[in-house]
Amino acid sequence: MSLEKERLAHLGDVALAVSCELGRRQLELAEVRRLEVGSVIKLGKLAGESYQVLINGQPFAEGETVVLGETICMRVTGMVDSPQEVRA
Repeated sequence: MSLEKERLAHLGDVALAVSCELGRRQLELAEVRRLEVGSVIKLGKLAGESYQVLINGQPFAEGETVVLGETICMRVTGMVDSPQEVRA
């Protein structure tokens, strides 16, 4: 095991915040005020497009949504070419 791997080995149990970003959209205040149960917000992504997987707010991978039983999940379909260092 390399020296760097040895130094980082004890960090294996550190919890990281993982989020899957389906899209973003800016809304005007008037639009936000009209939101109610059942409102639909278009996110600017097409069905079937890849979504970003973020770790501690930093892009880490791309994925697609899948349904397993009654749970919505994200299948990793690609990794970011040069991910920034992930900070806990």
